[in-house]
Amino acid sequence: MTNATLIKYAEIVKAEKELAEKKEVLKAKIVEDFGKDKIDKLECDFGTFTISSKPKWEYSKKVKKLESDLKILKVTEQENETAKKTDGDKFLVFTTPKDK
Repeated sequence: MTNATLIKYAEIVKAEKELAEKKEVLKAKIVEDFGKDKIDKLECDFGTFTISSKPKWEYSKKVKKLESDLKILKVTEQENETAKKTDGDKFLVFTTPKDK
């Protein structure tokens, strides 16, 4: 493992974060402009922009209670070791130093 590899990775992570922030600002502006212009789809030479929505579900008290009970049961099984812990997929965690 070379230090150059780690440095390059850190630089890419930083660039991704900066681009993601810029992308979010542009996305919000596009959504706002589409709303003002009352359009939900625009086809261009470089791609198609579509405003879409995801349905949200509001469940009954009965289902919410069952979900809550299930969460409690899962924690109970973890604590009394009825549930078996297995190794998950390995992944890299990279954190940047805090600005001082």
